[in-house]
Amino acid sequence: MPAICARRAAPVWILGHLLLGDVYLSTLLGADSLSDDFQTLMRRYGPGVTPAPALDHYDAKPALVDRLAATGVRRLDVIRRLTLVDLSRTTPDAPLPGRSRRSVTTCRHWSATRAITAVSSRRGGGHTG
Repeated sequence: MPAICARRAAPVWILGHLLLGDVYLSTLLGADSLSDDFQTLMRRYGPGVTPAPALDHYDAKPALVDRLAATGVRRLDVIRRLTLVDLSRTTPDAPLPGRSRRSVTTCRHWSATRAITAVSSRRGGGHTG
């Protein structure tokens, strides 16, 4: 029974992980500051977190979907306004909680990754990285 619960929880965890990525990317792009619940998102959906088998560990699917839709619209709006120079900057991020070093990823990489995710999800594919 626990394996079945874990499989059910995994898609919810992925939605939360994508939301965390949008919240963080919005900060990296200078559009927003970190949300008040960023640390909670990190604990539930962050890098290195093993998805929990209990669904009550996560936010409700409708809340995640609604917020992910809103952050997606915001992300695309911000990205559309960025120039190639903006996208070539090194991200200004400090180490994430639980991480030992800064990322040296460019905004262009983050933006391209999230844009691919958006296109892939419309086609029925998934986020791969």
